[in-house]
Amino acid sequence: MINENMIYPFAYSKENLILPDVTAISNYNKNITSNFKVVKSDNVLFPDAANNLKAAKKLKDILKNVQEDSKEEGYSIKAKYPELKKFEQFGIQPGTKDIVELILTKYVEVCREKRKAKLGFGPGMQYNFSKLGNEGIEVILGNYGTFAATLLKAAENPDYKKFLIGQGERLLGNRQGFFVNPPAINAICESSDGYILIANRGPTAEYDRMYHNIAAGHQDDKKWGKAGDIIPLENLVAYQINREVGLPKKDLIELNFNGIAFSAGYDERIIGTEKIELLAYTKLNKTVDEIAESMKTAKHSWETRQLLAVPKGKINEFIKKTSDARKDVGYVARIKKRFNLDVQPGTDPNSKSYWVPVGLSNLIVWTRVNPYILD
Repeated sequence: MINENMIYPFAYSKENLILPDVTAISNYNKNITSNFKVVKSDNVLFPDAANNLKAAKKLKDILKNVQEDSKEEGYSIKAKYPELKKFEQFGIQPGTKDIVELILTKYVEVCREKRKAKLGFGPGMQYNFSKLGNEGIEVILGNYGTFAATLLKAAENPDYKKFLIGQGERLLGNRQGFFVNPPAINAICESSDGYILIANRGPTAEYDRMYHNIAAGHQDDKKWGKAGDIIPLENLVAYQINREVGLPKKDLIELNFNGIAFSAGYDERIIGTEKIELLAYTKLNKTVDEIAESMKTAKHSWETRQLLAVPKGKINEFIKKTSDARKDVGYVARIKKRFNLDVQPGTDPNSKSYWVPVGLSNLIVWTRVNPYILD
């Protein structure tokens, strides 16, 4: 492994699929469980909020206030919250106040950066990755704001990443303890008439204008599980299809689990967030045109700036043509387009391609066609 100071060293063994910007643990030859299991964990950032839904909601509200207050010139966490009194209710481990203050200061930076760039961003509640368990991917409660202040900021600054890992080991006995890593669902969607559906994302806080699978995102609704609950992969995927595509669970007619991915790979120039995602393949009981019509009214339709429909037999060619952002992007014959047809895909320092890295990795795992095999 070229990249040093990995948060999750267990993921980066040579037997896994290590791409330039993502490492995928395929489900083909491994017994990887695909569900979420809600657990408790104390050696983390804000443990009381991580294990209590009421506290998690209150933390979200306070972080919303911080986001609003960050508009003021000269505003700082240290001046507004001496000794972090407002945050003590969420559990601050002994000796960690300086680290927590640093993370909250990073959060203020993110709020200002996203506002300046006019990108959608907010401290919504998310699940937070704990570990891979025997019954599923173990999660606690987390927050998108603290995710941005830890994992996203760490992807920009290797020294900050190394510092948080070291402090987590020293103060919490947990190298990932100060990171918030919301596991997302990433599902390849095939239409009933044989097209793979791909989105060009809208103005989002991450991976602006880049390609992604259309059913991808976090479990950000209000139906949170309690410790011990298991949330099946089928429910997680169906939730994303409803949010992003606007179709009910009954239109999900086929589902396969492809594995999991972490957003870091072998290219030393690409730091990666090491964000975890569940990779899946789905087939929907709707044609391309029916899906495009449904997406117009989906709750998260704003995230699809352009909808591409690639014939299943052409997907390997599409992967190859969009896998290298140093080259002009090329389209394959017979591709269908919907929505804004003039949108060009974007690029990002943490991606080798025109893709959100995990989205392309899912297609690579599914097709077993690796465009980087000779890279």
